Amino acid sequence: MQTVAANQSSAEVVINENFVNVLWAELFARNPLTTTGLTWGYVGGQMQINGLMTAIAAGTVALTASSTNYVSLSQAGAVVNTITTRNPLHVPLFAVVTGAASITSYTDERSPDAIAILTRGKASQALTTANVTITHAQAMCAMLEVTGALTAQRDLIVPLLRRQWSVFHNGTAFALRVIGASGTGVVVDIGQRVLVECDGTNVYVPVAQPWVPLLSDSAARSIVLEDAGRILLHPSADTTARTWTIPANASVAFPVGTSL
Repeated sequence: MQTVAANQSSAEVVINENFVNVLWAELFARNPLTTTGLTWGYVGGQMQINGLMTAIAAGTVALTASSTNYVSLSQAGAVVNTITTRNPLHVPLFAVVTGAASITSYTDERSPDAIAILTRGKASQALTTANVTITHAQAMCAMLEVTGALTAQRDLIVPLLRRQWSVFHNGTAFALRVIGASGTGVVVDIGQRVLVECDGTNVYVPVAQPWVPLLSDSAARSIVLEDAGRILLHPSADTTARTWTIPANASVAFPVGTSL
């Protein structure tokens, strides 16, 4: 922070610049200019909602007399008041105790960690005829939902950074693969929810899944590393003979003990 010297000219400029640098910390803070009687005023600002930087306008909420009012933040970024009980879907901001006509006390319950729970959110991405690289906003989300009728197995390409995503394949027809611009990836079958992790090089499943993934394939197939541990099914509805090729170890080096 800048310091103000004794008898410094235009000291208010330095002070105001210091306040600008910490504006982010004021988000949802009590606004003394609009807090009066049974009205709670709060300061606006910016926060990420579902990966997108969103402007939150300053505003007010009505309080109930002679009660403990729980001013909280909804998943949509709205400041609301729940009376006498806390809403488990909301992030706490303030506990405000009121008398007959005014506020008697309040507790600041804001927490950067709690508010961050809402910032990641969920992003949706359609996959159909081509691979798709997710956007920066989508990568900031903790949950990725894939929709669309895939015309073949497609790649959902994520940035090669160290983090996790929960991926839900809500599309149809074919499996998808979560992978970076290089390295190995994880195949997610239709209807499955998979926690994937990137270590900056590869995308993998960080823990053992409580299911054995199954893939139905009615085309010629070269077995790939992502097929390790999967059940591959040739559906009876496909009456054409297909060739599935297990590659040589020099081409694809499956770990010892891999099952197909």
